[in-house]
Amino acid sequence: EMFVNQRLIEMSAQHPKDLVVIFVDITYLETFGVWLDHYKHHDNSGRILSIFAISEIAYDKVSAAFSSPTTQAKLRGVGETLLVNLNPGKGKDMRNADPDRFLNQLWVLRLHIMQRIINTFPNLNVLYTDADAIWLKDPVQLYNHPQHQSSNIVASRGTYPEWCPLA
Repeated sequence: EMFVNQRLIEMSAQHPKDLVVIFVDITYLETFGVWLDHYKHHDNSGRILSIFAISEIAYDKVSAAFSSPTTQAKLRGVGETLLVNLNPGKGKDMRNADPDRFLNQLWVLRLHIMQRIINTFPNLNVLYTDADAIWLKDPVQLYNHPQHQSSNIVASRGTYPEWCPLA
């Protein structure tokens, strides 16, 4: 369990860091790979990337990719990572049993996990991201902006900012 994970407790106690939270399942592994390619180009020295694998298959594939000598060079720049298996020992993807129930439970689970993270690690900045939300710019520039210094939450509105050439 992440909340009693000694490694995360030690990493977060060193100095205030950002905790990047992302959920991955088997259907988003390729998308997660693209996201990771963009993520590693930012300064991640003050971040802990926590990857929540929703299925045993996703956990195994991400774990294998992160431990493979052939992908180590590709992962340079990712920084500290923590992989959490949300479906340990089940042997199957939670999605297969009842897809509608799975989606409803997934949102509840995400909110529960986020609440526990915020309560357990109040010294961390928590950046929740979806695997299909590619970071073209580093979000630290946004939440360190003077207008957000007193904000508890800085959230994307799901629209392109004014400076985006696609707007």
